[in-house]
Amino acid sequence: MIKEYFVERDNGNFFLAKEKADSPFFKTANFETVWNLQFEKTVKFVRKERATGFLHIEGFGKVYIKRGEFNLLKTFFNTLFKFTKQVSSLDGEAKAIMRLAELNIKTTPVIAFGSKTVFWKRRSFLVTQDVGDHPRLEHYFPQRFGNSSAGEDFKSRCAFIVSLASLLAKMHKGGVSHRDLYGCHIFVVETGSGWEFIILDLNRADVRKTVRTRWIVKDLSALAASVPSVSKADGLRFLKTYLGVSHLDENSRNLAHKIIKRIEKIKRRIRRSKEKDLHLVSKHGGALPENKE
Repeated sequence: MIKEYFVERDNGNFFLAKEKADSPFFKTANFETVWNLQFEKTVKFVRKERATGFLHIEGFGKVYIKRGEFNLLKTFFNTLFKFTKQVSSLDGEAKAIMRLAELNIKTTPVIAFGSKTVFWKRRSFLVTQDVGDHPRLEHYFPQRFGNSSAGEDFKSRCAFIVSLASLLAKMHKGGVSHRDLYGCHIFVVETGSGWEFIILDLNRADVRKTVRTRWIVKDLSALAASVPSVSKADGLRFLKTYLGVSHLDENSRNLAHKIIKRIEKIKRRIRRSKEKDLHLVSKHGGALPENKE
């Protein structure tokens, strides 16, 4: 996948989208050039080893750069003890973005990415194009549909849920599990005929031939736990559309039970995570994304 869409630079430390290879800035850029770019504004800086910000580059306009410095020894032991693969580079996000593009699912287009390892430390970055400023699902749904229970608003609510469920079914059938699928990681774009969704922040995403049930449950329960005003009827409609069934059989009900069981656990995790992020930001003068509604 990588060789098909990217050209390799700087001894394999730096990959650039083929159609961007002759752009004025990136024509002579290497890993260090991009790593040392200064943000015009930092939009997320919670942990000292990771930061995201934007700047303007000739020929591209506004771009976002995500940077991370990973301790490979720590990552290895965390993977062992937590029984879940930990992020050790941002090239996985680039691969997930390209897979979504193959599936015709909107996300943040990749311009370049790179990683460079010295002993047990790995530096990694991802450069993506700006996709504009749109409401996030966690805010959009309760504001647009929170009180709709009849008439055209209710029909729109149903159509919205069907559209979102169909998209996520397509994502999972295409082998992509997001693994961080909270409502803040989906942009909602209104169109003349309905809605489009832009999937964001794929740094934990995984691409395989088949998405295991465990990760389907994690994605769908995280989404349900993080979006206010979702009713039981909404959940049932979503699941039927997602599974492509008119009624829930035994397997479908088992999946629903696993999702419901996981939701409360994730809600507690969301609260703890927000408290921890606020503590870290205040501790080292970091930044959190603006809470735009």
